[in-house]
Amino acid sequence: MESLGIKRGLTAVEASYVIDLKPTQIVTEILYSLLQKRAVWSESINPSLKLRVMPEFKNKTGSEENPLRYYEIDFLNAVKTDGTLDEEKLAHTVMYLRDTVEEKLRGFSRKDTIDYYRRIVNQAWTQVEQAGTPDLASKAYDEQLLWLLLDPNNRVRTETAFRDRVFEPNPMWFWYWYGYTNYNPRPVAKPNIDAPAQSVKPPAIPGAEFANNIATAMEKTSSNFVLNLEKFANSIVPSQTTKVSHEPAHHKASCVCACHACACACACVSCACACAGGGVG
Repeated sequence: MESLGIKRGLTAVEASYVIDLKPTQIVTEILYSLLQKRAVWSESINPSLKLRVMPEFKNKTGSEENPLRYYEIDFLNAVKTDGTLDEEKLAHTVMYLRDTVEEKLRGFSRKDTIDYYRRIVNQAWTQVEQAGTPDLASKAYDEQLLWLLLDPNNRVRTETAFRDRVFEPNPMWFWYWYGYTNYNPRPVAKPNIDAPAQSVKPPAIPGAEFANNIATAMEKTSSNFVLNLEKFANSIVPSQTTKVSHEPAHHKASCVCACHACACACACVSCACACAGGGVG
């Protein structure tokens, strides 16, 4: 009996499972989450992704200021010594995420929960679209990135949001450098991986070009995670949980933050309230 209404408090990565993204897209979300935390860097993308785990994350736990979530730890455990990804361990990452989220959803309405996180995605877009300057819009895009990537129309909406303005990247945005250096056919700047704050700020780029870079990065990354996609797919054991929706006891939701067990009525997707397990990663 789904009687508890909406399940709040899921991260963007967990929500990617709830709204039914493909396993490779979920793994791409986890990668971008790790890139945002500067936990990994891409050494190459062909024929498959090869990553470098950054020194402060070698212990695969992160730090007190920047801890890793369970799925990020599982992802790092799938990175082999040569930087490539172990298909079976990567599949375990997806399965453990799936099982964890299914347990969190127990007793809650799946339909209402899906609708709730789709609203969060739309609210994230609103923050980008209503930003007054290119700099603020770019900053909002960075802050809401993981939620924005859940939108199947990400390319079009990014292009629309930056149609009349440029995107102004920051040297500290590792996710941007990943897409820019790997998928831009004519990159004009490269980051200082060991000291990103000392990197020369890359030039602003037109919104349409930026949208294309981001979409291309997501698409190619999803298809280049492993050499053997079939082995990866076959390693994912079907869930025993049946996705069934029932009529719930409705609870009006006003809080849109993604903090775990959040009880505050904050009005921003990227809220910084001090609830346990808070954050949008």
